[in-house]
Amino acid sequence: MRLRRLSFLFDVDFIVFFAVFMALIFGQITPHDRMTLYSFPLNTVYMLIVVTLVVVTGKFAVNLPILYLFLVFFIWGMTLLYSVDLEYGSFKLLNLVFVYTLCVGYLYSQMRSKGLDEVLKYFVTCFIILAIPSILYKIIFGFFDRNIPFFINGPIVFARLMSLGLLFSLFMYKESKNVHLLFFSFFFLLAIFWTESKAPIGIALLMGLFTVFDFKKIRTYAIFLVIFLMAVYMYEWGISRIDTLAEIPGLSRIIIGVGQITGDISMNDYSSGSVSSRIDNVNTSLSMIYENPLTGVGLGSWGDYNLINELVYPHNIFLEIASETGLVGFFPFAFILGIAFIYGRGILLTAWLTLLFNQLFSGDLLDARFLFIFMILSLYNNKDARSV
Repeated sequence: MRLRRLSFLFDVDFIVFFAVFMALIFGQITPHDRMTLYSFPLNTVYMLIVVTLVVVTGKFAVNLPILYLFLVFFIWGMTLLYSVDLEYGSFKLLNLVFVYTLCVGYLYSQMRSKGLDEVLKYFVTCFIILAIPSILYKIIFGFFDRNIPFFINGPIVFARLMSLGLLFSLFMYKESKNVHLLFFSFFFLLAIFWTESKAPIGIALLMGLFTVFDFKKIRTYAIFLVIFLMAVYMYEWGISRIDTLAEIPGLSRIIIGVGQITGDISMNDYSSGSVSSRIDNVNTSLSMIYENPLTGVGLGSWGDYNLINELVYPHNIFLEIASETGLVGFFPFAFILGIAFIYGRGILLTAWLTLLFNQLFSGDLLDARFLFIFMILSLYNNKDARSV
């Protein structure tokens, strides 16, 4: 019986799905330094193979919402004409457009033919497969060392991906009551905490609650309030014992970060510089927007105008788009975002909101490929794709 349940792993449909999934993870067709063997760009060859698989199998389709973003991409592309860093700007846009086109067209086709439930099952399986080599890699090179990559991903990106696995498995458990999915949810939750990434942990917990509860009954509000009060209590307890907790990996980092935001801990007391650097990024971005409100500084140019630190993007999707492409590039994107927020449905709406919240704290425009894909897919409405 169990072997039959796993038999889909050898189906052509899942193999192609996993290939496209890994193309989404790699995120670029241009040569990648970490995926080059004797100057041979392995990721470029892989992307071309995936394109061939999708074309040969005929698993590609588009609809009008998918095309919406291409207008935005075109506007962003026009800002390259005055970009100070044309190479980086072109790199971001070229790879974003390629990966978005390949993945959203394929996933839309799969949702039409197989329905949402099957696509979610495939996604959860892919996230588990992705986590396995990450665990093995970290066991060898440093399981609790956050500076060691999670195989091919950094801690924040890995936490985001595991957050999607958590949401999808929770949603599927809610629909089917399959206890295996509850186990997978717990697995993904542990993986998120394992990264010690403050924002992804908080966002995953909050959005996980929204996935499990519909917040339509008073008992649900009560549960949420109890959890919130417990979190506040644990935070205050942690502040009073921060020196003792400093020896616990990850926990002190989270408490210090929250304490710096609330003002309970001085930024000069601890060297957890992520909060202060993001504040600098906000100020730098606002200065760019003030000086170039209409057209921005040009795609990819944020780092050239940043005189405070060595970052090349502000780790905030809204600030990056507004500062680099101006109001001309920001408002079309915000309009589509608003449409997706109003008309998006179900778990895919929850998924892209989770990604959006994460992009407020880290990642650049190319990292937003996950956000754009799930945002557009959430608009898909078909009677055969339940709860999309």
